[in-house]
Amino acid sequence: MVRTEFHLEPTEGDIREMREALDGDEIFLKVAEDKKLFAGMLEIKRIVELYDDVAELSETTKRTAYARKLQARLEGVIEILNQGEGSAHLLQAMARMRDMRGLTSNEVAQRVADLEIDVRDLLRGSKQARPRKKDLPPPTRPPKALAEVERMVELLQSLGVEVGVTGGRKAAPRRG
Repeated sequence: MVRTEFHLEPTEGDIREMREALDGDEIFLKVAEDKKLFAGMLEIKRIVELYDDVAELSETTKRTAYARKLQARLEGVIEILNQGEGSAHLLQAMARMRDMRGLTSNEVAQRVADLEIDVRDLLRGSKQARPRKKDLPPPTRPPKALAEVERMVELLQSLGVEVGVTGGRKAAPRRG
């Protein structure tokens, strides 16, 4: 679901949720009173949400168009099978089908009834399915993860934590 609104300043509810997420981590508890930590955490959350929204829009646009086309055509088949004014032609087509396949009239009528049930089930399934891209493997370093890590490093550095190539080490938090 694409988000239509969000805020950049952490609310009391955001801060409470983030404190719970920190779950007693000593390094973060020392700087937890600094609003910069919570503002940075909220910014990281927004970056992740933005990447998720962009991915959802770009992955589903073509598939959504196909799904809508499929649904419209399936609805059309159901409508045609139930049209009163076209029933004479449908009966003629059913009679030809009976002759071509060597079926009885009851068997043909049952197949047409089953066809309508199958088309309705397919339509229902199409409306419940969320079109998405599954055929491509994820890149080795997705931009979303890279942006998230870069922002985390910036946040930690702004809080006085020295971050090395393989992680961070505790430094005296800057107050200012």
